[in-house]
Amino acid sequence: MDWRLAPVEFQWTDRTSAEICAQLRDPDRNGGRDGAGLIEHIRHDAGLIGFITWSFAPGAGREPAPGSLQAHLEDMTAWTAAGMPCPQG
Repeated sequence: MDWRLAPVEFQWTDRTSAEICAQLRDPDRNGGRDGAGLIEHIRHDAGLIGFITWSFAPGAGREPAPGSLQAHLEDMTAWTAAGMPCPQG
């Protein structure tokens, strides 16, 4: 599958942590993925086209995503294993 920009409905700008969490959990708003599918999406995009990998080292003049790809995968794995809980509010 070719990479393409996510639809505007997937944006996280001006959303709370609870709203982003609910969006990640909702297959109607996350590309039809369950927890395992979200992790595979990260692994696939990181390995196949490097888009997620690039976000952690985007080059001069760009702010990298916090943490590392490995830490992100570990966090996602722990979150899905815990049942994908969301903060209240």
